[in-house]
Amino acid sequence: MSFLSKIKPHAIAAYSKSGVLPSVLAAQAILETGWGESELAVKANNLFGIKGSYNGQSYTVRTPEQDKNGNQFFIDAAFRKYPSFTESFKDRAAFFTSTPWRTKVYAGVTASKDYKSQVKALDASPYATDKKYGKKLLDIIEENRLYEWDNEINQRSVNVGKVIALDIGHGKNTFPPGKGVYKGGKGYSEFSFNNKLAKRVKGLLEHNGFDVIMAQPFDGNDVSLIRRTNYYDSKRPDLGISLHANAGAAKAGGRCAFYWYTSKQGKQFASNIINNMIDMGYGIHGNGLHASKYNSWTNLHMIRESTTFPMVLVEHGFMTNALDFPLIFGKYQDEYIEDMAECDVKAVCQYFGVAFKNTKSAPSAPPKPSLNKPSVSGSTYTAKKGDTLWAISQAADVSVPDLKSWNNLKSNTISIGQKLRVKKPADKTKKDAPSTDTSELDWQTNEHNTQWAPTEGVWVNGSEPIKKRKGSPKLDAPSTGWMKPGQRLDYREIARSDNHIWLLDKYSPQWTPVKRWNPVTGEVGDDWGDWK
Repeated sequence: MSFLSKIKPHAIAAYSKSGVLPSVLAAQAILETGWGESELAVKANNLFGIKGSYNGQSYTVRTPEQDKNGNQFFIDAAFRKYPSFTESFKDRAAFFTSTPWRTKVYAGVTASKDYKSQVKALDASPYATDKKYGKKLLDIIEENRLYEWDNEINQRSVNVGKVIALDIGHGKNTFPPGKGVYKGGKGYSEFSFNNKLAKRVKGLLEHNGFDVIMAQPFDGNDVSLIRRTNYYDSKRPDLGISLHANAGAAKAGGRCAFYWYTSKQGKQFASNIINNMIDMGYGIHGNGLHASKYNSWTNLHMIRESTTFPMVLVEHGFMTNALDFPLIFGKYQDEYIEDMAECDVKAVCQYFGVAFKNTKSAPSAPPKPSLNKPSVSGSTYTAKKGDTLWAISQAADVSVPDLKSWNNLKSNTISIGQKLRVKKPADKTKKDAPSTDTSELDWQTNEHNTQWAPTEGVWVNGSEPIKKRKGSPKLDAPSTGWMKPGQRLDYREIARSDNHIWLLDKYSPQWTPVKRWNPVTGEVGDDWGDWK
């Protein structure tokens, strides 16, 4: 199999996440690796020269560097070692939008819709240090007709050939007495929200090339759960989504998704939805993911009885929550429906590896609302009814992670009347700045020969996700998930172990590596984040 044949499916699949055309990604891989023959490509499946480690695996290569005077010297640099090309392309796809800074700097690249415009934007960005970089990419693309791969993306978005079961939670006759809430003497039906959202989701799905089947009609009375799941199973769709809004205690809020506990495909689809909501700045309920299983409160009929395809049930917030109610039923409903529909349909596109295309004129789409955005001036802002952290971040032209870091927020939930810092705090003097020097700490050695010291502080992750470990500062310890870029860590202990410096979470037994450490020389690498 040729190198082009090997990388083609990965380049096409990466487009939906990065917005960078397959022809451009493929040309970069060819240029970086010399048609897949570089040492990094052969030994580590690393096609784009990304440094660091992947799931604890790295490959060391001697690389040339230059000092400030232009003198060349060599260092041993660790590069990520991937199990396959798939992971290498996924990392590269995430690069261009992995931080607010990169999203802004590379906006010209991701916004361009043809390979010549993308290469031109890339050539003008900080990414390109070779003055002939753009010309080299164009030569590779045109000599090998890689632009034909871009045409496949466009064709896929028109006719995907996949069937989606779109389920509307409940029917118009289910409230009153249940399936809704009362506020100020007025009743609000859950179905009214689910119905509006479903119309927008259906329009977006069809615009992106998916066929849609429905057992619960728009604006209709409730169809029994058994009839619905029997219908869906008989049609054997490729994927399913059931749209709902939750209810519960007044303090309960946020969005979440349910999947059947044995379905890896369902979990992946649910994760896509929740991650999209987080990326938009919306708060989630718990960790956002709930595995449905027998003899549990999560044992939902729609999930359990959809047996021929992966089905996910999504709760788009709590009707009973003061922050979620204005989004679900209030004056922000139109924009909220637009956002939730994008999260849901984009997740479908991500699941099938196709590019998501939004539209303001898709079938059944509501008009774009005119929304009064938060008016932000000065260094602080007082949250008002209906505000979300995401909306405030857009008005202040900052990122959600920045707002959370500056205001010591653990989640995206804010309260009416809460005063928020919306500008970066002034830098402290070097004397007052937190020290990254660990040499003066009271280091001790435990029975496992791990060096540790008691110390407290705050650390904020940089531009790359880091895998956290449970119970001990070891790369082979059980993983507890990823620490995302910009995420804050309050720590209570520091350790030297397994060639890394580690921090222990203040509120749980989770360890996070924050930089490399050489146990022989005692030297440490560059910080992977910021010490606060």
